[in-house]
Amino acid sequence: MNPRAKGFKAPLGALNWMERKAFLSRAREYLLTLVTKDGTPLHRSKRYLSVIGFVINIDTLMLMIPELLQVQRYVLTYSFSQDHLELLFNSIRASGG
Repeated sequence: MNPRAKGFKAPLGALNWMERKAFLSRAREYLLTLVTKDGTPLHRSKRYLSVIGFVINIDTLMLMIPELLQVQRYVLTYSFSQDHLELLFNSIRASGG
């Protein structure tokens, strides 16, 4: 990830956090308004997992980012990728943990 990137590819920092927070809030609300063909809210249907997963990720980011920005200039959300988590747990497992 390039820390000099522009737009949504730019790292989250104090200067763009409020704009991103507003976008994430709108995305969260949109996800919760999605419905199935029969009108059931998607997050209450049998296919709820993807919507709930996105909503939980958004909620987590909205809580974590302000705290991280108190000690760092910017946050690269790419480092929260599942690939990085898998590498971490693989190294823990390899060390006998």
